[in-house]
Amino acid sequence: MRMSLLILAGVIFTCKPASHTHLCGWVKALQEGRGRHSMTQWVKGRSNHLERCSYRWANDVPLTEGENALPVNWLEVTITGKDGRMLDRNSFITDWEVGQENVSGLVEAARARWKIGNENNNVPKTR
Repeated sequence: MRMSLLILAGVIFTCKPASHTHLCGWVKALQEGRGRHSMTQWVKGRSNHLERCSYRWANDVPLTEGENALPVNWLEVTITGKDGRMLDRNSFITDWEVGQENVSGLVEAARARWKIGNENNNVPKTR
């Protein structure tokens, strides 16, 4: 029996607020439910501790100023522990349309990509 492999192409990049001020200002101006969406869920984190993941996202926002600005889809995750202490916050841009059904998977993929890149770049520096 022959199996076919479907490869879905897409990009996910880190989007730091300090580097993308126009995009972050645009997202901040969007109202909840009218362009900007959110969702919260509890997940097992490191060492099987429960962590609260709060997701926010907006589709089709301009990456830069100007008429010819590239439209991107923005997503953000804020991770807090059971005690309410913030553990991590990251934001990303992608060409995938973001929705409630895929936001957690996209964040997971983006964080895994960041972790792999960060570990591969920092290991040679420290040795």
